[in-house]
Amino acid sequence: MPANQIKSVEKYILNLLGEEAAAEFYTTQNTDINRQNLHRIIIDETGKFILIEGDIQLFNDVLTAENMQRIFEQNIGFIRSDEGLIVCRAQPAMDDVELSELIYINQYIILESINRLRPLGLITSAEYSLLLDLLTGLSTKQSAAEGDVSYHTRRNQVKSLIEKLSVNGQTELIRNVIASIFSVAFDAKSTDDAQVKDVTTAYLDTMFSGPYRFHKIQLSDNVTLRAIDFGPITGDPVIVCHGSFLTFYPNYSFDWLYENNMRILMPLRPGCSETLDHVYDGDEYLAKSIVAIDRLIDIFSLQKPTILSMVSGAIVGLEYARLHGDKIKKLVMTSSSYIGVIKNSKLRKMVKGMAVLGRLNQVILKKIVDFYLYKLRSPETTLRLLTTSHEGCEFDQYVYKEAFSKHNAHPILLSCIKNGWQSFYMSCLIDDNRIWNDIEHIQCPVLLVHGQENPFDRIEDIRLFHQKLGNSRLIEVEGKGQNLIFKEIGDFFKYALDDFELENSE
Repeated sequence: MPANQIKSVEKYILNLLGEEAAAEFYTTQNTDINRQNLHRIIIDETGKFILIEGDIQLFNDVLTAENMQRIFEQNIGFIRSDEGLIVCRAQPAMDDVELSELIYINQYIILESINRLRPLGLITSAEYSLLLDLLTGLSTKQSAAEGDVSYHTRRNQVKSLIEKLSVNGQTELIRNVIASIFSVAFDAKSTDDAQVKDVTTAYLDTMFSGPYRFHKIQLSDNVTLRAIDFGPITGDPVIVCHGSFLTFYPNYSFDWLYENNMRILMPLRPGCSETLDHVYDGDEYLAKSIVAIDRLIDIFSLQKPTILSMVSGAIVGLEYARLHGDKIKKLVMTSSSYIGVIKNSKLRKMVKGMAVLGRLNQVILKKIVDFYLYKLRSPETTLRLLTTSHEGCEFDQYVYKEAFSKHNAHPILLSCIKNGWQSFYMSCLIDDNRIWNDIEHIQCPVLLVHGQENPFDRIEDIRLFHQKLGNSRLIEVEGKGQNLIFKEIGDFFKYALDDFELENSE
């Protein structure tokens, strides 16, 4: 479709809304999108994905070299996609990269938009197809050529549409349909509406004080890949395997990531900040976590990313390094838990007990979780439990006291448990002994970063793990425990920058 035809649609929209209203309307990012019906991506001029919400396959036919030029020549416009439409709208540049947003408008939304105009008769399939052509800027003559029908037939169909929709001409026809599509597709509902509000996004807003991008990528009818993305979009990629619960980043500035050109992508594990209808066994849970990393690398065309795993996320990082070590630069493991070398941990016994109980009766398991949430309703009780469990490490105790007194950590911690207990439970089902027995097959470099005073994973066990891994380096952090970060986010992510020489390499 010629660029001037896209611009003609842009002119219709601008005339309809007015320059100021159009500018304000099209800079709104999330609150005006009816997430139930729309699929949305943001791309750069090369077609690289910057943000994904929905099924990216719906945009495959549109992301051609010819269309890319047209998309970035416009501010607002439509492109036809089979029986639907794609709205293209310019976005503010990010990290000096020009961006455009594409939103898929399906046939249901278009038909509903037409019905709201109260047509006097049934819109035929031929009239519907013509209407899509007109919305994308084609003239009646061009639509006839595209549809391999006579110009006379198309003219009669235009007249029929004008009569059925009770308008005074073709221009008013297009304007009214565009306005109705915007009304249906961009339905700005209250964020207090429980049916519309995105629970995961609301949860993440409490976890991250800095700006982030949240991807919801539909891989199949029943599988959605969710990932957090922050830092410069052109930065060196680091994929974070988080623990069973998300890590709390209280008031941390992400400036360090921009200063060091690091982009963090964090795929959310199944059961984290979502409620599953059913839980998976350990093998399936681990397999889905691995697929999430692999698809993230492919979709965003990441070149040799670093995998950084924390606490129980170590088991995911280890398995990915074993299966796909050739795809990554290195694996960095921090405060690693549940890796098969902890022999006497009370926590380990507890989580294994939960695994056994959950296999027997998940209703009882959920009641136990609710009971613990009730018991932890008091910040004083929760803080006392945390500090007691970290006896022997003054730094860990200091971190929790500071987080509770200055960073409102208590409600966030409860939210972590409430929204992530299924992930925690499923991680308990993983056969970590099998992972332990397979680590010798890992070929990529591995950096172990561990606090010498970690009360859960003893440094002696991590040294044993380091020896068995064979192609690794161990950094022992003096005076630290399970918590390696508090004041500066760079104190943690700096390890991903460490291009180390293996201590035991030939």
